Amino acid sequence: MGWSFKKAVAGIRHSGPKTVEQPDGNLYDSLRIGPNGIRLLKIQPATSLNSPVIATLVTAKRSDSMTKYDALSYMWGNHNERGTIYVNGQPMDVTRSLHTALRYLRLPREEVVIWADAICINQTDTQEKSVQVGKMNEIYTQARSVRIWLGEAGPDTDLGMSVINSCSVKMSDGEIIGNLFRNQKSGMGLVDILSRPYWFRTWMFQEIVLARRAFVHCGTSVADWSMFIRADFVIAHISRTGRLRYEWAANLLNAFSNITRFTIPPSNLKDIDTVLMSTRGLQATESRDKLYGLMGVCDLAKYITVDYSKSARDVYVEFTRNFSQRTGDLRLLCTAGPWDDRNGKDMGLPSWVPDFRGNEGVEPGFVAAAHDKTFDACKGHRFGQAGQDGYDDGVLTVEGFVIDTIETTMPWSVGDAGRKQLFERLGIANNRGEMLGAIPLDQRNVPNVSTWLGYDPEIDFKLLTEEYMNLRKSKPGALDEYRARFVGEVNASRGIEVTGFKSVGNYIGRTTHAGKVGDVVAVLHGSQFPVVLRQLGSRKGPRYQYIGPCYAKGLMFGEAIDAAEAQGMKVSRLALV
Repeated sequence: MGWSFKKAVAGIRHSGPKTVEQPDGNLYDSLRIGPNGIRLLKIQPATSLNSPVIATLVTAKRSDSMTKYDALSYMWGNHNERGTIYVNGQPMDVTRSLHTALRYLRLPREEVVIWADAICINQTDTQEKSVQVGKMNEIYTQARSVRIWLGEAGPDTDLGMSVINSCSVKMSDGEIIGNLFRNQKSGMGLVDILSRPYWFRTWMFQEIVLARRAFVHCGTSVADWSMFIRADFVIAHISRTGRLRYEWAANLLNAFSNITRFTIPPSNLKDIDTVLMSTRGLQATESRDKLYGLMGVCDLAKYITVDYSKSARDVYVEFTRNFSQRTGDLRLLCTAGPWDDRNGKDMGLPSWVPDFRGNEGVEPGFVAAAHDKTFDACKGHRFGQAGQDGYDDGVLTVEGFVIDTIETTMPWSVGDAGRKQLFERLGIANNRGEMLGAIPLDQRNVPNVSTWLGYDPEIDFKLLTEEYMNLRKSKPGALDEYRARFVGEVNASRGIEVTGFKSVGNYIGRTTHAGKVGDVVAVLHGSQFPVVLRQLGSRKGPRYQYIGPCYAKGLMFGEAIDAAEAQGMKVSRLALV
């Protein structure tokens, strides 16, 4: 191997625990570990990438100060593409992705101590897997460093990695920009690096943000992850409104957005809402891991325990119910609703449980407003546990008031013609004085219903989101000033997911694309937004499908609660299914 390869991985050498005797029979039977135990892989040196991977699997205690290792962060890859390594004298079948990573991480003359989940956890032992996955935060935070394996080199990735290595913390922003945009070949190499499938997987989020220090490996090249963070920070401050001269430069700007979620400091990721939405679009082979893979980042352990004997459906239901009951807050329901096949196959989720597998059908404006407590439709009333007994786990009993019934809906349309059609369909044009008195006016002194309902085609949603994330990283104190505009404009490019409506009682507003004529508008204890429900027949009495949150003028700040209490109305119990 060449000098550059040796230099790239020289920092990975550690003093691992003493080697155990090679086991007879099943490998894991002779290497059992308790809750504080860990297995580590001691990879033997090799002078050629083509040499067989020979390693020793040993046990150690995480609490032992002598236990030193690097944690490998990698994609498992295609399970049908395999390679063979030799562990404690026995052949072991692993994915080609892991096989390749281990080949490249070896040193010519020294052994390397690695923790790799596919080998160091007995994947066939459900109980052990549940315990070890629950300890992943400790495994990655206690590792001396995390090795991010992106795969073998591409045509220009070595040049791209060289550009990152040419940057330093002492450089000015201008100098870093000059390095990043030095030439097309290195720029396209960075685009390749930042567009690898690795950056779109759930587990990688936790593994990176928990790392004391991390290194990015691509082929034989390696770069310090901290310089990727620095580069992303600088890139984020380039104006996105100007036109770039070269297409490859625009591609490089966009590629950096793939890693932005990984550059947020752990101290800013303790908030469950932030973590769930930041990772909602990431992928996981195991649907349960969309939650399990985040337990080390935020305090999900209050609401679920890792248990791979449970189905993904049951894990999602348990988490949503426990979170809602223990916080008294129904804000998770802002991302729930009818099943959307774009997120995956129907797994029988109740309508009140979010499908954490994806973010299709989710309206970010509702989520942002809920996170920032912009509205208070329930006037501070908390969701309670009353009435939760007696139903199966697919039912959530809530308390509140059914306010009105939707009589007209209209899908969102862009442009003057679409706006005119929306006005006419909702009957707004004929009832201006009655219904539009509180709606703000635009520059032409015309009621700006489009903006009021959350849509403006002139607003750049991506730019707004990036600006919001930049403020989170650089000026957290400025967020309060920015949130009002962010909440009002965050739906700019998502109009296709919005339905306008008018109710029998002349409430006009917006809800998710699933809203239909005949649905009811309700205010629920614990929900900052009014919600849209669909009544279903049942032998046990009326039940409701949860459709989604809604915005309706006159219901956003507890007005319905005040009116109901003034009239002596009793709170209704509504069964959501």
